[in-house]
Amino acid sequence: MSGYDPGGGDQPSRGSTPDLTSLQENFSQQQAKITALRELVRATESAQGKKTASAQEKVKNIAQRLTQYKTKATKSRLSRASSSEVDLMSTRINEETTEVEVDSSFANISGVAYEEQQHMSLPVARARSETPGSEKVNLLRQQMEQNRLKMAARESQKREVEERVIELKHKLEASQHTLEQSTAEFGRSTGDLSGLLLGPPAVTPIKMGRFEFNKSTSDLTQMVAGGGGLTSSLEVERLRYLEGRVKVLEQELANQPSSDERVKELERKILDLEEALKEKECVIEARTQAVSLMTENLTAKGRNTVDLLEDTKQEMLRMQQNFVQAEASLKQELDRLQVELDERSAKVSNLEEMNNILETARYDLTVENSTLRQSLEDVQDFATKISELNKLNQSLQHRITELEGSRYEFITDAEVEQARREGESDERVRELEERVRELEEGGDLAEKVRSLEATIEAQREQLEGQSKVYEELQESLQEKTVELNVLNANFSVLQEKLKTAGPKQLFPKSAEEEAEGETSKLKQQLDEANKGAIKSKLKIKQLQKQVDSFKKTSAVHEEVVRLTEEVQTLTQRLAEVEEEKGNLQLHLVNYDGSLPDSELEKRIKILETTCQNQTQAIQLLEEQKLDMDEDLNATRHELETIRESSKVADQGTTSIQSQMTSIEYEEKFEQCVTDREELRTQIGKLEADRTELQQKLERYMCENIELLDRIEKLSSVEKVSSAESIEIVEGLTASEKQEIEGYEAAAKKKKMAAAAGEGDDEGVDEGGAVDEADRSIAKHDDVALDPSADDDDLNSSLVKLREESSELSHKIELFTNERREVLEKLEALTVENARNVEELERLRAENRELVASGSGSSQSSPAKKGVEF
Repeated sequence: MSGYDPGGGDQPSRGSTPDLTSLQENFSQQQAKITALRELVRATESAQGKKTASAQEKVKNIAQRLTQYKTKATKSRLSRASSSEVDLMSTRINEETTEVEVDSSFANISGVAYEEQQHMSLPVARARSETPGSEKVNLLRQQMEQNRLKMAARESQKREVEERVIELKHKLEASQHTLEQSTAEFGRSTGDLSGLLLGPPAVTPIKMGRFEFNKSTSDLTQMVAGGGGLTSSLEVERLRYLEGRVKVLEQELANQPSSDERVKELERKILDLEEALKEKECVIEARTQAVSLMTENLTAKGRNTVDLLEDTKQEMLRMQQNFVQAEASLKQELDRLQVELDERSAKVSNLEEMNNILETARYDLTVENSTLRQSLEDVQDFATKISELNKLNQSLQHRITELEGSRYEFITDAEVEQARREGESDERVRELEERVRELEEGGDLAEKVRSLEATIEAQREQLEGQSKVYEELQESLQEKTVELNVLNANFSVLQEKLKTAGPKQLFPKSAEEEAEGETSKLKQQLDEANKGAIKSKLKIKQLQKQVDSFKKTSAVHEEVVRLTEEVQTLTQRLAEVEEEKGNLQLHLVNYDGSLPDSELEKRIKILETTCQNQTQAIQLLEEQKLDMDEDLNATRHELETIRESSKVADQGTTSIQSQMTSIEYEEKFEQCVTDREELRTQIGKLEADRTELQQKLERYMCENIELLDRIEKLSSVEKVSSAESIEIVEGLTASEKQEIEGYEAAAKKKKMAAAAGEGDDEGVDEGGAVDEADRSIAKHDDVALDPSADDDDLNSSLVKLREESSELSHKIELFTNERREVLEKLEALTVENARNVEELERLRAENRELVASGSGSSQSSPAKKGVEF
């Protein structure tokens, strides 16, 4: 046994060397696979990190968009945006769950394809964004629950696979252990046999290899066959047992290569399964992390959306409050503006009335002026006739003296007729003298003539001042023309300098471009200056037209003042144009050297065209100035003719005054007659209205009496209702009587056409309302007075009558309120009428004051007249 122990210890160590090498190779392969798996895990982690970073960036972008939408969009858009974002996140979660289900395809999908899938999923999310937010949240919750169930199922599958792998490992370990035990027992048995048969070990130790083991068994059989000297039965049985055991071991050893291959295949499968499990674990961990991140993002976004919704609600409430306040303020502002509009419209209407009155007064004055001129002509005719009649009278008196001296005894018929004619001429002369005296006695005409003279003198002074202003303007225009000539000369000098300048390119292309831009700006400024000159020409033409129209009007001084102001503005505009022109010249002088030959030629052409345009404009201005000079001369001539006519009018004022006074008295008399006729018509209308109102009153009284009779008949049925109805009707009749009496008193006091017309309308309205009330009462009284009705019907009719009496009282209250409003309107109209009358009186007083001031100015003007005439 001492020789067996080292042999038994050495045999397995020597036989296990190929297994160790194979195990080392497997271990190295497993380490390589582990490193590859680690690299895959790192790659997946990096890809997942990129995805999470991109997801975070997208989340940030979405948050920024949400903030922008919060400030810009309304509540509906915010809700839609939030729902669309939730759908987008749900679609991403669905995609990730589908990727978890297809693990093999996830390993082969690249980042670009994944982004393309995300881009392809965006329209689906947008299409689903139209659903409301609550449904989307429910869908997300369902999807999350489904994903959790799938993850639980996968974990259970993973556990089952792990359990199977563990079972396979246990089976392999058990098979290896049995093999080791069998090999150890076989070695022991062979050692025992060799020890028993040969004593010391003369054979080489049996190794646990395949070929060596076969060799040892064959040697053992040979040894057993050679050694036939065994005698004991125990040894024979043991040998048989050992032979059977050897056969079994040989069979096991023969079957061992297939089991090794199977073990290797199982190991490979185990490794593959482990690798797949590791990969799936990595993927599952990454997906779980992604799902956790997505859930966190979703929860955060849900909270943010809830906060945003609350903020938007608060903002909407604030906006509603602000809107209500703004609406109230706008309503107040509109009311205030409406009141201001009404006030201003009233003022405008008053001003229009004043303007119409003043226009009529002006027209009357022009008519009076024309009549005065005609009367002056008539007076001149009268004066010539009077002079002729005086001559005739003198000749007749001379003839009478001659006849008295000669004392003819015989008088012929011709002489008698001549005497009659002379007597008629004397009477005519006397009448004319009386007429002249009457005209001289009239002072109003003289005052008017004096006022006209004063106005003519004032206009004359204004025209003189305007003529001075015009002369000053002419002088300024001459100065401007001189300055323009100087500028034209400067332009010509500049053109010569530009022509003499050589092709010197001092600046690079950038400077040339700047020069081109500057020249374009200068061209634009010159065009603007030309446009301004053309506009000034057009304005001058318009002024000329206005001067022509001004000749036809009487308000000469106002037109002249306006024309002078416009001329001043035009002169200012010309000065500005000249300043711009000077600035342009300076710019041209500064940029002359920097421009090339082509640019200089273009510039020269432009300057020539501008100079031509300016010379044409100056010529037009000079022509217009000459036209204006002619117009001024014409106006002066007209003023001289007006002065001469005023002189003639001064000469014939004494004869015109009487005619003017008589004309004014006749006009006043006609106006009084028309006013009297209008008053008569108004009185007739008022009397007709009064008769109509009296008829209505009588009719109402009759109807009230009938109602009282009916109510007295109903008193037998129920005293309380009858007493109430009588009190109501009596109160109504008393109130109606009082209101009608007050209305008649107001109509008598006012006696105005507008008030009378409105009173008519009110009377008609009141009559209609009372007629309706009486008809309803009569109708129900007829129902109540039916003798064939039962007691129940009578009670019901009484109830109806009470209800209708209450309705009638309500209607009567409304009617009285309307009457009060109408009466208040009438009072307001009377107040406005009184104000209008006061305004008319004030205007008349102002007119009188103006006439008096005109007469005073006419009295103060004789000294000036003496100087002029």
